[in-house]
Amino acid sequence: MKNGIDIARLQKNVKSGKFAAIYLFYGEEDLLVDEAVDLVVKHAVDADAAEFNFDLFYGADADGARIFQTASSYPFIAERRVVVVRELHKMNLKKLEPLAKYTDSPSPTTCLILAAGKVDARNKWLRKIKSNAITLECKRLYDNQLPNWIKSRVKANGFSIDEEAVRLLHANTGNSLRDLLNELDKIYLNLNEKKEITITDIQDVVGVSREFSVFELSNYLGERKLSDTLRVLGQMLENGEPAGRILAMLLRHFVILNKVKYGMLAGQSQREIQAAARVSPYFLKDYILQTKNFSSRALQQAFHFFLTADIALKSSGQKPRLILEMLIYSLITS
Repeated sequence: MKNGIDIARLQKNVKSGKFAAIYLFYGEEDLLVDEAVDLVVKHAVDADAAEFNFDLFYGADADGARIFQTASSYPFIAERRVVVVRELHKMNLKKLEPLAKYTDSPSPTTCLILAAGKVDARNKWLRKIKSNAITLECKRLYDNQLPNWIKSRVKANGFSIDEEAVRLLHANTGNSLRDLLNELDKIYLNLNEKKEITITDIQDVVGVSREFSVFELSNYLGERKLSDTLRVLGQMLENGEPAGRILAMLLRHFVILNKVKYGMLAGQSQREIQAAARVSPYFLKDYILQTKNFSSRALQQAFHFFLTADIALKSSGQKPRLILEMLIYSLITS
C-alpha cells in the first residue's frame, strides 16, 4: 500500500519531529494499535499546552462533524493540535461523512490520529479515510513470532529471559500480547534484584508447574508416552485447567505436526517448514522428531478424533476427563 508505514519507520519519523496530518492505526492486535497511538501522542503533543491542544474522542460516542470542527481549529500557543479518535470502528457509519471529508483537506496544524479494530472496506467513507491517511496495520503475531517479541520486550525493560522460560510463558498465557505483557509486569516485580527470568520465575508468577503444563502434555503426546500423557492430563484437570483449552492446545500441536510432516515429505528445507508451520526455529527440532512417531495417515486421522472429542465435550454429558483420555488413547494407539 502506497501510504502504509511500518512501526520502525513511524518511530523514526516521530522521534525526528516528522508528523503526518492523518494517521490510521488499525488491526486485530489492539495492544499494538494502542502503542502506535501513544507513540505519536508522546512526541506530537506539547506537554506545556496539552490542556488546550489535545482532544480525545471515542467512536461509539463521537460525531464526525464535531471531530471535523475540532481538528480544523488552530492550536493555542503551540505548534500543533493533536486529535485522537479511539475505536473508530464503533462509530455510527452515518456520522463518518464529515470526518471522511475532512481527510480530503486536513488542517496543516493538526495531527489527527485514528485508531480502529477492523476497517470495513465496503464503507465508502472508511475507504476514503484510509486512502488519505498514513496507515499502520497491526496484525496478530504468528506463533513463531511471539518468542522473539517476548525476548525483545524483556530486553527493553533491562532483563533477559531463557528459552525454556519463554516457551512456558507462551504456552500458559496464550497469544494475546496484552496478556503476555501483564504477566511480564508481574514477573518483573517478583524478581527482586535478579536480571534474568528463568522457568522458576514463570512457575511462581503464572501459577503453573513445569511438570504439569500444556506444552509438557503436548510433548508427551507427541512422543506417544501414554502413561505420562494421562498422568499430566489428570493433574491439569485437577488443578482447574479447562478441558476446552486443553483440547484446543492439543489440536494446535497436531496441526503443526501435520504441517511439519508434509514439509518433510515434500523435501522442504527446515526454513521452509518453519515458515509454513509458523513455529520458532528453536522448537522445530522437537516437532521434526515427533512427526517420526506418526504416519501421515495417523496425523490425518487425528483430526477425526479431535472433532469427535469436541462434539462430545459440547453435547454428550460425559465427564470431560473421560473424553480427553479416550482422545489421547486414540491418538497414541492409532
